Amino acid sequence: MLFLCLNKLVEQENGVKQIDGLKKKSYTYYNGRIQFIRKGEKPMMKGIDVARYFLSLDKNGEIFNKILRTQNGRTFYEGNARLNKYMHLAQNIYIAKYGALLMDSVFYAYDNGAVDPVVQESYSVLLERRDQAVSLQEREQRFLDSIFKAFYNATLDELIELSHEDSEWVDKHGYYRKEDQKMDSMARKAEYERQYADMIKILERMG
Repeated sequence: MLFLCLNKLVEQENGVKQIDGLKKKSYTYYNGRIQFIRKGEKPMMKGIDVARYFLSLDKNGEIFNKILRTQNGRTFYEGNARLNKYMHLAQNIYIAKYGALLMDSVFYAYDNGAVDPVVQESYSVLLERRDQAVSLQEREQRFLDSIFKAFYNATLDELIELSHEDSEWVDKHGYYRKEDQKMDSMARKAEYERQYADMIKILERMG
């Protein structure tokens, strides 16, 4: 791997691996990989902040709700599932458009589409704090705003189907062990560029 050619991993501090000779701000450690940050680029967002921002856009709780639903043998809040689908699709489309990860969420191929377990398990708490401000870079804010608008009228079934169309989900779904269900979205970059080309054009027209 590239980082082994540059420096040796030497320690782990607070769950984040460090590299000798490199400033922390020049890279991040994500999903088992070192992600280098080019000069002038901003590090990827935290998934929990993306979730908070989406929730803040739904001021009346119309789509991110606590309506219980049972599907594929699972019972869950519709709003929780919808939030995770927004995040999954946002990650994939951002990769297709910019060639980089939007956020540090690690998604798993669950029965009803890709899920970030951290967000899934924090949903009720996040809902209670939906009015708290989230500070974003302009590009990321515009991008998330367009995702929110584009999928606002989509049904949950439609969002789940879109999540199921991700070949990374297809390949990892069905494994028994959670660790084997972990998705590697960046590995599908070239595929996403083709898959989401039309969607990117729609988002750009939306401003």
